[in-house]
Amino acid sequence: FKSANDCHGHRIGDLLLIEVTERLKQSFPSDIVLRLGGDEFIILMLNEDEKDALPKLKHFLSNLTKTISIQDIDFSIKGSIGLTQYPKDGDSVDELLRKADIAMYEAKHSRTDIVVFSSTLDEQQKFKNTLETELATALENDEFFLVYQPQINATTGKIKGLETLIRWDNKKLGLVAPDQFISTAEATGHIIDIGQFVLNQSLKEISDFCIKLEKATELSCLDKEEVNLSVNISVQQLFHDDFVQMMSRYAHDQTPDNIRLTVEITESLFIDDLEKAKSILSELRNQGILISLDDFGTGYSSLSSINQLPIDELKVDKSFISDIDHYSQDLSLVQSIISIGKSLSIPVVAEGVETEEQAAILSENHCDSFQGYLFSKPLKIDELLEFVKNYNKKANLQYFSSNF
Repeated sequence: FKSANDCHGHRIGDLLLIEVTERLKQSFPSDIVLRLGGDEFIILMLNEDEKDALPKLKHFLSNLTKTISIQDIDFSIKGSIGLTQYPKDGDSVDELLRKADIAMYEAKHSRTDIVVFSSTLDEQQKFKNTLETELATALENDEFFLVYQPQINATTGKIKGLETLIRWDNKKLGLVAPDQFISTAEATGHIIDIGQFVLNQSLKEISDFCIKLEKATELSCLDKEEVNLSVNISVQQLFHDDFVQMMSRYAHDQTPDNIRLTVEITESLFIDDLEKAKSILSELRNQGILISLDDFGTGYSSLSSINQLPIDELKVDKSFISDIDHYSQDLSLVQSIISIGKSLSIPVVAEGVETEEQAAILSENHCDSFQGYLFSKPLKIDELLEFVKNYNKKANLQYFSSNF
């Protein structure tokens, strides 16, 4: 409906709504149909339970998808429905509508035609509301901290990089996983300030780490005496007005000599603005910052779009790695990704490597680097220092040569 308004104007949109209303009246002749506003309608079905209501709702949605022609323009319309029941889900109009809304948005989010409200959905909504409230003050209350996961060169056995990962410890919610709060931070706009915190804090901690490491031991366990520090960057951050200038300052003024700053991006930027992304990434590359494409294979990229972008590293998503020793389809996908990397001269990092079998298969297929619990869990900065101090390069090289 929004795209119809945007492309053809509100007059066409109004005519479209009139036709949708007619189809609603046809499908629910004995029920009460109300327009709540915009493209939202209420259907009040009297004396019917879920078993009776669902076939009628499904029939309406099927009828709705039939082409609507307005002034020689054909429209294809889909609907999402949230269903609540009185008195099980509430005994007031406000309560029933609130819960129907929750179910409807879940239907839209999950791309399911109809979702019946449940107590689980209510708990999820309450958690989301609490998360949004707590996230607004998380930086101010100093609730975020960073951990670092080493990346291992598959040929030398040396540490070639560190990925910076954010963690959130909240008094009400406890330890909140990034996949639970990052999308909310992006939706609410907090991701810009959180991203700034990650960059500032990681460079501060890694600078101190390098000083302590030089005093404690030789850097022979590090790959070529230089380590990539990877920081995840959201699309919002990347497209922010002063992002390139800010990253340039970080790269030149705050990054230790033996650390190479790397930004990790996801494939979602390809559907936002490929040309703008290409320009920004090229500017970052010119400043000596490396570009890593995270979760490769799960998104929207194509070989042609990757070839256009200044990518220095491909990261294979851990969802492909977990079953490569059991499922040939996953192995074929990983082999294809590694082949793409080789054909474009882009190193490939496998995430989520947890077993020797997985590492062996990846090594046999010429994967360049590994990251995962087989080598190390994500570590706080003090734990990372101890890990590097005790990292036995010779033993690790022996492990690689004997197993791979």
